[in-house]
Amino acid sequence: MLEKFIEMLLYDVDASGAKQPRQRTFGLRTKPTPSVEKKLMKMLSESSMVNTGRVQLLGLKELKEKMGDRWLDLRESILTGLEQIVLKRIGNQDVFFSRSEEEHLIVFAHLAEDEARLVCAKILQELSIKFLGQVETREIVVRTAVGQFDGQLTFEEDTLDNILSNIGMKENASLSGDEEDPSDARSASNLLRFFSGENDRIRELFKVTYVPIWDSRHQVLSTYAVDCQMRDKVSSGNYSTLIKRLENRDRVSLDYMLADECGNQLLEFYAKKYRAVFCLPVCYDTVFNSQLLTAYSRKIVQIPKELSRYTMITLKGFPQGMPSGKILDIVAILGRYCPVIMLDCDEFIPKNLDFYKECGLKGIRVRLDPDKSDSQEYWSALATTIDKCRKKTLKVSLIEVGDRKSLQQAYEYGFDYISGDAVRQKTSAPGHMLRVNFEELIAGDE
Repeated sequence: MLEKFIEMLLYDVDASGAKQPRQRTFGLRTKPTPSVEKKLMKMLSESSMVNTGRVQLLGLKELKEKMGDRWLDLRESILTGLEQIVLKRIGNQDVFFSRSEEEHLIVFAHLAEDEARLVCAKILQELSIKFLGQVETREIVVRTAVGQFDGQLTFEEDTLDNILSNIGMKENASLSGDEEDPSDARSASNLLRFFSGENDRIRELFKVTYVPIWDSRHQVLSTYAVDCQMRDKVSSGNYSTLIKRLENRDRVSLDYMLADECGNQLLEFYAKKYRAVFCLPVCYDTVFNSQLLTAYSRKIVQIPKELSRYTMITLKGFPQGMPSGKILDIVAILGRYCPVIMLDCDEFIPKNLDFYKECGLKGIRVRLDPDKSDSQEYWSALATTIDKCRKKTLKVSLIEVGDRKSLQQAYEYGFDYISGDAVRQKTSAPGHMLRVNFEELIAGDE
């Protein structure tokens, strides 16, 4: 059907019946001429395609309102950015054109309604992140053509928040299987049940610890990174080293156990009227596909909503060169339950910060390399990273700072957050946030 639609739209038929290409006068940057737009909208409104969910409206009105006075200055960049994102996400047989600078239509050749909505929501999300820095999934609005009235298309609105929830529920409702083995589990529900059921076994192997993190701007020990070590002290390690040695099943099970412990700690703090933020690690294996991501999101949603603002998530073990779409999906889902998501860069100093910003991350964590901590060249590279993060409004944290000299340099170079033995040793009993100025911190005052 769409092939016929495109043929009618892009070709004229001469007297002999031969199709002659029509000059395409509509596109992203140029509004269709009135005659072409009128014919186009007439064809759409009269076509049964309107009822398939494949006709989607990308509206920039919300983005324009949030941009305010900046819209006029950035209009060309915004429309160019939209064009680039759309071309990256739609297929060769899909049709894309503009009704105005605020309204752009996509007619999908083959996608089902849910998929078409999701693609358009992701386009708007990526564009909003690019120019606003971050946007809530509930603020991303897509509009699907559902019919026509008085010759005009009528649209139904939905948010990315609802779209993600609906897709997750339909996906899980359509899957079956009761096996309690992760290799055979065929639904997020089964995955959630299986890995949650591993808690007792994992607790016998690992004990939970907490790493105090110092906020250099506010001069306060406000945050604890949820960590762990093996109960066998001979090979205790920490989360970052352990996930490199564990089997996939144990890595995921460990994340579920730590999520439970974090939730319990938050409830205990609430009862005591304590306040602190807990930074929860999540490894790549726990969320790398849609079923695992849905299952884990169901785990962290068990943390009471009023306490979720005291949680952060750190993505650990994510490979370099990951497609932005995958990280965008992970951040979009987890970001519904946790306001701050950061990426751990254990093995490298990140360079492409635009990529991380566009993915919706709020910051990065860099591990101090002890073999290079005396190198001025190394610290210069870190300083460059900090400067780039400042420009992108990304927070940057330095972890595993083990000596006072490095602590002094980390403070002077301007890291937002600092942790490691030079700040405070990890503990099994976190406490209420504590104001500590730098002089007290470097003196080692408790």
